[in-house]
Amino acid sequence: TEPAEIAKFEYPDQLQNSETLMVHPVTGDVYVLTKRVNGPSAVYRFRPMFGSSDVTKMEKIADLSVPAVPNGVLTGGDISPDGSRLVICDYGQGYELALPKTDTNFEDIWEQTPEIIDLGKRKQGESICYNSDGNAIFAGSEGRNSPIIEVKRERPLMHE
Repeated sequence: TEPAEIAKFEYPDQLQNSETLMVHPVTGDVYVLTKRVNGPSAVYRFRPMFGSSDVTKMEKIADLSVPAVPNGVLTGGDISPDGSRLVICDYGQGYELALPKTDTNFEDIWEQTPEIIDLGKRKQGESICYNSDGNAIFAGSEGRNSPIIEVKRERPLMHE
């Protein structure tokens, strides 16, 4: 593999507990979602400056609640290859947000209502991502020999 490049960043307000980091496949923007037990997840964005010694200050752009209690304990996420959807998870469920078909502004995705995705039985949900064409979701759990769960998507990607 190629040597790793480093991008330094910090929160604009205070240190946060975060496990969800997603990179937009078209813009390269990085999104970090907090893991909160006392409210919705905070969504931060920054454009990485790889190889620079400068520290980029992230911008808080939204709050995101999922239909769970607590509503902000997010543990993983991914953006679809075409940038029209995102999938996130907490310990128990998966959730997908999609842009309306006529909308191409990714920032509008934070205003959409999360749709619950049945991921079956997981010990403790910790990871979720799309496959390379975005028409399936993979979810994982924590611990040795944890299964990888595949969920086929019923609707194709928006921009295909």
